[in-house]
Amino acid sequence: MVRPIDAQLTIMQTSAVEKVQQTQQRHPDMQQRYFETKLKEERDLEKERVRESEKIEWARIREEERRRGSNQNLEKNSQGENKTPADLEMEADSDEQGLHVDIRI
Repeated sequence: MVRPIDAQLTIMQTSAVEKVQQTQQRHPDMQQRYFETKLKEERDLEKERVRESEKIEWARIREEERRRGSNQNLEKNSQGENKTPADLEMEADSDEQGLHVDIRI
C-alpha cells in the first residue's frame, strides 16, 4: 500500500536537511571530534568510579581486619589469660609497630 506524499511538509524539511548536509560537508571531522570528546568524558567518569570502588574496598578490608584483631584480643582474654593492663598496652604498641601503610600514587 502506498501513501500519498505531503509535498508541503517535504518542501519545509528540505531546507533543514540541506543546512545539515552543508555543515557536514564544510566540517567533516566535527562529528568525529564530538564523539571523541564524549567518549573521553565517559572514560574519565568510569576511571573515577573504579578509583572510588577501590577506596571503598580498601576501607572495607581495613575495617574487617580491625574487627578480626579486636575479636582475637577478646578471645585471648576470654581464654583465661590474665594479663595486666601494662601487658595489653605493650601488645597494642607492638601491633601498631607492625602496621605498614603502602601508599602509591
